[in-house]
Amino acid sequence: MIHHYTSIENLALILKTGKLRFNRLDKVDDVEEIGIIDHRVYMKFFISCWTDDNNESIPLWKMYTPNMRGIRISMPEDMFQKKVIKAGKYKNAEVLHDLYSPFSFEELVNEDYMIGNTPAYYQYNEVLDFYSKVEYVDFEKKESKNSLSNNSLRSRSFDQPASYGFHKSSIWEFQKEVRFKLMIMPYTLQTIRPLTQIEHYSHQGVTLMKTIAPLNLKQSFDVEYIDIDLSDKAIENIMITLGPLCTTGDRIIVESLLKSFSKNATLKISNLTGKIRK
Repeated sequence: MIHHYTSIENLALILKTGKLRFNRLDKVDDVEEIGIIDHRVYMKFFISCWTDDNNESIPLWKMYTPNMRGIRISMPEDMFQKKVIKAGKYKNAEVLHDLYSPFSFEELVNEDYMIGNTPAYYQYNEVLDFYSKVEYVDFEKKESKNSLSNNSLRSRSFDQPASYGFHKSSIWEFQKEVRFKLMIMPYTLQTIRPLTQIEHYSHQGVTLMKTIAPLNLKQSFDVEYIDIDLSDKAIENIMITLGPLCTTGDRIIVESLLKSFSKNATLKISNLTGKIRK
């Protein structure tokens, strides 16, 4: 199980919509993260942040729930719907094999962008650059090895774009973070000129699909989040821990939400209840 600390309001939105929101990497609380991305990388990165620490964390309760009166969501890593993208010809694309993804083809390839890293060749393949532990590194040492010089500007670069979003400064190590990440290629005049065919490969080197950007490209990329469908099983068996300073009223609200949207939900009281002064 992995865990996500958030507000009761966000729990209500997740249960009501059946979706999990991925936010753009430049919107996260660690302002250094976006600075490590090589300026030549066209892709945009969207993430959902979790922790695999089963022990409750006072810092995470404090940072990510309102006055420690939020909740902790616990679900398995395999929490998303599995959708089948059938082999065949689509608008501006050809899919060469039946693929498995949290997205339908229309969600994967649309008029604004293309999601590059979720289709899998086999139903139970791990998509290696979709989910990972965060590696905590010393940015200054990493910079000395990977820094590039371009018109007197310096930028840090890791080995490959798939690693972006999975590194943070060692000062954040207390979070014990794991992440889901989407790699988005926006269709803008700056990234694709002239229009070219793009091939997508599996981790086994198999060509999965070929796409061509739309004819009418956007001037800028303004998408701030992307929502992914959770599986019915994940929602039905969700585990919720009440924040250590939750009130009786907070508990009543969470109980009502779970009763309305989840068949087999588990509700727990925080192990820290009664141990932290209000």
